Amino acid sequence: MSGKKIVLMVLLILVVLSSVILGLFWHMRNYVLVDLAFYPRGAQQLDLRDQEISIRHYEKILRRIPGCQIQWNVPFQEKAIPWDSKEITVSALEQRDLRIFAYFDQLETVQAEDCTDYDLLLELQDQRPDLNVRYTIPLSGERYSARAEQVVLKSAAQEEMQLLQYLPRLQSVLCSGGDAEQIAQLRDYCQEHQLEFLILLGKETIAPDTKAVTAGAIREEQIDLLQFLPEMETLHIRQPEVSPEKLLELRTLLPDVKITWERMVCGQVFSSAVEEMDLSGVKISSLEELGRELSYFPDTKLVFLGECGLDNEVLAAHREKVRDQYKLVWTVSCGSKLKTRTDATTFMPVREYVYYFNDEEAYNLRY
Repeated sequence: MSGKKIVLMVLLILVVLSSVILGLFWHMRNYVLVDLAFYPRGAQQLDLRDQEISIRHYEKILRRIPGCQIQWNVPFQEKAIPWDSKEITVSALEQRDLRIFAYFDQLETVQAEDCTDYDLLLELQDQRPDLNVRYTIPLSGERYSARAEQVVLKSAAQEEMQLLQYLPRLQSVLCSGGDAEQIAQLRDYCQEHQLEFLILLGKETIAPDTKAVTAGAIREEQIDLLQFLPEMETLHIRQPEVSPEKLLELRTLLPDVKITWERMVCGQVFSSAVEEMDLSGVKISSLEELGRELSYFPDTKLVFLGECGLDNEVLAAHREKVRDQYKLVWTVSCGSKLKTRTDATTFMPVREYVYYFNDEEAYNLRY
């Protein structure tokens, strides 16, 4: 090979090398290299939504191109979610997931109704107070929103009380049942966490410092609640759903409280203090059922049934059974025109303009 050809080849190689070097120099001045990928240096915006990039790769780009807005799909729980999503749904959370939420800077709502990782949900809410983190807490058969301000606990169980910490806006707790020990623990928990502790009797919400308490349809499992009303002076119960024995026992347990109630008998409402009960005009179908209802009225001295539709002999036999409890009175017929109460002390047919009164018509006076 001649010397000229060698010189020409050397010059050609130098030209090519110079071009490559100049090209690389120009490229390095105008692009950045990140994990074998080039991006325009100083770019204001990059659209990488058609690529699968990791968070680490995203962070490297930001370091190399500060201030660049990157449109991308964020890897989250084995899915790729657009960075500008307004809402994300999760059914479970891990600690590492919380860090990823920072990459969704336009996120507004996290739907987590099926998620039970309450500690992490609460941490997420503290970490991102701008987010509406929607989750629910199961309490006494109901589900309460994370934004709930008041809840009702039917049992005051320890496991339910522990869930109250996940309701950051909670202000008051209504207790409608439970044993005395559980209720006391719930009351103490509310005091410690500056929550209002209230008693729910029937449909009535009652503060512990209430003096005159009126409640409806109290059930036996609610009886223990009454001892957590230390200021109570009077208690009136409408239609109690407890046994009469339990009500009388309640008077013994709370001797300093005046306890009364009202209950419906044969379609009429009577107070526990009633001494004479007038059931005239009511058809009685069962004396046994009537007896169960009358056991709620220990102060009743007389029950008047009027013309109740039952046979006189049946009523007379029942009167003997209840003689030590109350006086049973009804109306008997003496002939076609005359009627009288069985507790009548006088009987004068002439007052009703009846002047002929025979033995047959006088038969029912024996009652």
